[in-house]
Amino acid sequence: MERLVTVFAPRNRMDFALKAMLLIAAIGGLNYARELVLHGQRADTLGVILRDAAIVGTPFVVVVLLVVRHLDRLQRQLANLAATDLLTGLPNRRGFLEAVAQGGRIDRDGLLLLLDVDHFKRVNDTYGHAVGDICLQAVARHLRSLSRVGDGIGRFGGEEFVMFLPGAGPERLDELSRLLTKGVEVRAGATAEAGVQITMSAGAVLARAGTVADAALNRADAALYRAKEEGRARLVLTPDAA
Repeated sequence: MERLVTVFAPRNRMDFALKAMLLIAAIGGLNYARELVLHGQRADTLGVILRDAAIVGTPFVVVVLLVVRHLDRLQRQLANLAATDLLTGLPNRRGFLEAVAQGGRIDRDGLLLLLDVDHFKRVNDTYGHAVGDICLQAVARHLRSLSRVGDGIGRFGGEEFVMFLPGAGPERLDELSRLLTKGVEVRAGATAEAGVQITMSAGAVLARAGTVADAALNRADAALYRAKEEGRARLVLTPDAA
């Protein structure tokens, strides 16, 4: 059903008019075929039948196409919501993987990074979850500011984020390590006067095109674990994903 709606939904005015004419012609053709079967009508009645189909069928065809277009828009909105993290506006795990991994495999060479906000539970316990949410939104803005055209960013859940930098190599890691781990200052609510400094730990892997996404994520997660063991607020690169 979803596929049919996508196929028949008009994309613009020209497409709307073309599909309306095709549907009206189809209605006329079916009526003509019915007359041939039931009454043996001659071929010279085709013009009359098509004219009647246009007069009677146009309002119904227009309504149907409007409804189908509305359904298509709703489908697209629902698909977007299903792939978006509502708190930060970033793609969620599903949306991120759909963007960078076709059929479960990374579709381009690049750097895959898994990031985690350091001591986030302490922020929630000290200032409350409302401030914690504001901190996550600040982290999302910080990651967007570091991204380039074509980079993928997502929130995997909780305080965990992910980035994919197509075409990037180890040479970009020094810059990213400095910018990702220097911290983000948040001043809101209970932190308005003193502020709270948010740092991140990150694990990175050089993922090759065709790499199984889960395998690359597992390696990045292992590197992230090492970054936390080594003191947090740092980025650790692990060998290529298999």
